[in-house]
Amino acid sequence: MIEATFNESPGLGEKVHELAIDIIVTGRRVLRLFCAATTAAMVLVAMPAAAEEKPAAGEKSLYERVGGIYGIAATVDDLVDRLYVNGTLNANPAVKAVHDRQGQAGFKVLVTAWVVEHTGGPKMYPGLPLDKAHAHLKITDREFDVVMNECATTFYKFNVPKKEMDELMALLGSYRAAVVTSK
Repeated sequence: MIEATFNESPGLGEKVHELAIDIIVTGRRVLRLFCAATTAAMVLVAMPAAAEEKPAAGEKSLYERVGGIYGIAATVDDLVDRLYVNGTLNANPAVKAVHDRQGQAGFKVLVTAWVVEHTGGPKMYPGLPLDKAHAHLKITDREFDVVMNECATTFYKFNVPKKEMDELMALLGSYRAAVVTSK
């Protein structure tokens, strides 16, 4: 009966094939979202550790001063959206390939976790050291500057106070040698 349906309806086999491809692509997207959600859940589970880490008496950590995980996640969300559509960065074929893989949600989780950890929040960054994570991208000084400018734009958008912005920019800038691998 099924064979008869296929024989009576030319093109039905192609439609079934297209539907199967759509299902596979959708399944991959769902899997990526599940992985990003799982990583986000790991970040949230680690949040109570922040209460255990205390800066010097009477002084708040940069993590606390920029709004903790929620403040950091909001700025990272905006920043990563900017980076993924930046024409200068996407002119680098290795960077564009990363952006085209549609791992934006997972990248946001990694960047958020990195910033949380490096500003005095809980230790939660599960990624590679920045030199290893960026080695294959052949980042130039100019591209690093573009990222720094996008960071500044995001910080201005979120009204990050000058002192905290200067500290964040200095922190990020201190990783230039680890990230820049091409001239």
